[in-house]
Amino acid sequence: SSLFVSIFLVPVLAGKFLPLPNRDEKPVTNPFLKKLYKVFEDAIDGVTNAYRKGLSAALDHRKTVVAVSCCLLAMSLALIPTMHINMMGSGRGGDTTVTLNVEMPTGTTLSETTAVLTQFETIVRDEIKGYKNIITSVGTGGNHRSTSATYKGSISISLPDAAEQIDDSTEVQEKLRTHFKDFADATFSFDEDWSHQVSGSDLIIYTHSNDLDAAIDTADKIKSVMQKISDIGEVTVDTTKGLPEVEVVIDRQRAYAFGVDVTTAAEEIYYAMNGATSTEFRSNGDEYDVVIMYRPEDRAKMSDLESIYVEGTDGLVSVANFASFKKGLGPTSISRVNRVRTVEVSANIVSTRNANSVENEIKEGISNTFVVPDGVTISYEGAWSTMQTQYKAYMMIGIMALLLVFGVMAATYESFKAPFINMLTIPFMIIGVVLMYKLTGQAMSMTSMVGVIMLIGIVVNNGILLVDYTGLLINRGKKMKEACLEGGVSRLRPVLMTTLTTIIGTLPMCFDTEGSASMVQPIGLTVVGGLTSSTFVTLFLVPVVYSLIMKEKVADTESVPAEIAELAASADLPVKTEGVKAEIIANKSVEEEIIGILEQVIPGIQYTIVSVVTGRGGDSYKLGTTTWPEQNFMMLSYIRKDDVPMVQAAITYLKKKFPREGIKLFLAEN
Repeated sequence: SSLFVSIFLVPVLAGKFLPLPNRDEKPVTNPFLKKLYKVFEDAIDGVTNAYRKGLSAALDHRKTVVAVSCCLLAMSLALIPTMHINMMGSGRGGDTTVTLNVEMPTGTTLSETTAVLTQFETIVRDEIKGYKNIITSVGTGGNHRSTSATYKGSISISLPDAAEQIDDSTEVQEKLRTHFKDFADATFSFDEDWSHQVSGSDLIIYTHSNDLDAAIDTADKIKSVMQKISDIGEVTVDTTKGLPEVEVVIDRQRAYAFGVDVTTAAEEIYYAMNGATSTEFRSNGDEYDVVIMYRPEDRAKMSDLESIYVEGTDGLVSVANFASFKKGLGPTSISRVNRVRTVEVSANIVSTRNANSVENEIKEGISNTFVVPDGVTISYEGAWSTMQTQYKAYMMIGIMALLLVFGVMAATYESFKAPFINMLTIPFMIIGVVLMYKLTGQAMSMTSMVGVIMLIGIVVNNGILLVDYTGLLINRGKKMKEACLEGGVSRLRPVLMTTLTTIIGTLPMCFDTEGSASMVQPIGLTVVGGLTSSTFVTLFLVPVVYSLIMKEKVADTESVPAEIAELAASADLPVKTEGVKAEIIANKSVEEEIIGILEQVIPGIQYTIVSVVTGRGGDSYKLGTTTWPEQNFMMLSYIRKDDVPMVQAAITYLKKKFPREGIKLFLAEN
């Protein structure tokens, strides 16, 4: 839609509302605006003069500029492995609730668990600032996966809105984490914040085995290895051998010999221990389940299981006749992946260290600490694994974007050299991206890759402006250094305008770090940093590389000034005037030809171009009959009286050459 507006609506509005006179003809009269205008003009002039000197020096030391640029790029690439990289960004303070889950050893009494939670209540009151209230639960874990048990509990700390927080959620966790070492028997974990709810824990390690005990033992050993790494916090195992149980082992052959069905036997044992609902009792509109089970004293000992009778083909049969009993500790839950029993060990990274480095240390610790039993396999998942998968996808998207951008530019330029020069701005944007993240201390994330892909299409725009105009000057016969210098200086203002408008529009994304807004913050940081460095590359490195790759063109233009000189000496010119102000209006398709001819016949001519005008006075219509582009332009210049005949002759020559482009010349005294 913006392309449609820029092509069709903007030209119409510009021709209707933008005045043709410049500041010399119609100066600013308001004192305040006059001073403001002068301040901005002086600033722009100062920047332009400084840039002219800098670019001239760069063109005189081209190899040095290329070498320094390549060194900066290499240094930036070398810094990438040292940067903190995570899945969803590094927002702080967005959560308004911090929930600490506490799990004591299995069998811990309710009073002992309460004592630990009470100590943490005291810690919260003494050390946490700005909290609203505390809710303590004993006998249950705080997260949705926990089950009721006397050895579990949780503390929920409510915080005010992010703008009113003194200690944000991250600082609360850091303060509580310092006290975990004082409770060696307890296992602590925090409820997942918004980022981990989206991406999962930073590190997840699975142990797979058909032997659940072997998988749990291996997971516990991995947990011990991870707890020794200071960069890892809240290591949890989702399956533990924690609850005491009695396992009933049925001898199927003996059961069949007694005519007992195994399923029926299992149901009878279950109903005896846990009860079975036989009917409902209604009283005063209320319904009550009637549950039948053994009396507590008849199911208190393991020997009581032997007294359970199951119906067989020849009558009731005692369970002791076809089953045996074993005591042990059973898992609280059993997970399966592809029908294989699986135990999950999860943890989060509590420092700025990269996940791949931490994962490598875990692997090294496992290999140095114990031997993985036969039949047990280990797999590494989590946010880091997801990041690697997404990184490959983003790489493919980035390559496709590069090819598309190069293809469009190659088709437009009808050359491979000019697009290659423009594409140089893309890798050098990494300098600004890395520097931005290093200065802000933020973590790169997968959304940073979205910003990089956006930059591929953004950073080449400035290069197109400069390369296109420099090529135009070369075609007009300018020397290489002169064309590069003039092209850079003349396109400095539009390049700065394009860059600054994009950066200013993106800045709000860089400062909003509350909650889920930090998901898009990396996009803002990436765009601002990458666009800043690519702009410097555009202004200095692109002209230097252009001068190294492209060749000067020697234009055969001697016959054109000679013909125009003959016209200037003739007496049949259509316009005679002693004025020094010249306005040339024509179809935009011949803009380059007009400028090129006038620069040849009047060396050093100064002019201003007003693009997309609709005519002058009664001539307010599209000039010429060319169907594309359907735009006009005006060239305004102040010339000497002696040059008037040459300008008239040049316009006469151009009218003969382009009779259908509506070329008009207006001369007036200044």
